[in-house]
Amino acid sequence: MDKSPEEMYLEDEQAKILSEAVSMLEERQKLVLSLYYYEELTLKEIAAALDVSVSRVSQLKTMALTALRSRLSSVYL
Repeated sequence: MDKSPEEMYLEDEQAKILSEAVSMLEERQKLVLSLYYYEELTLKEIAAALDVSVSRVSQLKTMALTALRSRLSSVYL
């Protein structure tokens, strides 16, 4: 099923908003999200790559997601 022009526009706008919110994260947080969601690495693999503990990677991921939720909730309320 093809998307309507309106749906395509809304998806494009949502992608821009998400990209802007991600760009405001700290570099380590962006890196962890990228490795976890795009490269599909495990927390253990990310920890080894960054030479930090798994708990630190988990903390960075949680902080990043919390920041994104906060920023995006103000857009979508």
